[in-house]
Amino acid sequence: MLFRSNSSRDFNVNDSVSLLWRFEEGSGSTAQDESTNNFDGTITGAVYNCSYSRLGKCVLEFDGIDDVVTTPSNKNLGTTYSIFMWLKPNPRNSNENFFGSGGPTVRFNLTDLYLTSTNVVHFHAWGLDFDGVDSIDDNNWSFVGVTYD
Repeated sequence: MLFRSNSSRDFNVNDSVSLLWRFEEGSGSTAQDESTNNFDGTITGAVYNCSYSRLGKCVLEFDGIDDVVTTPSNKNLGTTYSIFMWLKPNPRNSNENFFGSGGPTVRFNLTDLYLTSTNVVHFHAWGLDFDGVDSIDDNNWSFVGVTYD
């Protein structure tokens, strides 16, 4: 399970949590995984904004083009998982990927969660594709979640 809470410390980490990035470090290039699995992420390009307190101490801002948080390629979500996060998209004219697992050499295991150019959340996993029912608004915080089982 990937989980992003709406306050800084309202979630207890236990063995069922595969990955928990709060993105509250405030500086540095490592997103600390609070689970026991050591899925620490390497932050590339994204910057912290600690003046915005809606979601905790800090938020990590991505430009939607090439900012990413990556983990070693040998980390795997498995075949049953949930992904939850808060998003505040900026206006754009193309798809914006905000979660991916796997990679070009692991296509059968690739998971993508992205926002389409029409602000519909799209989920791809194990060769299956799903679109959200509603679109989300630009410049507003939205809570997004998906479970694959």
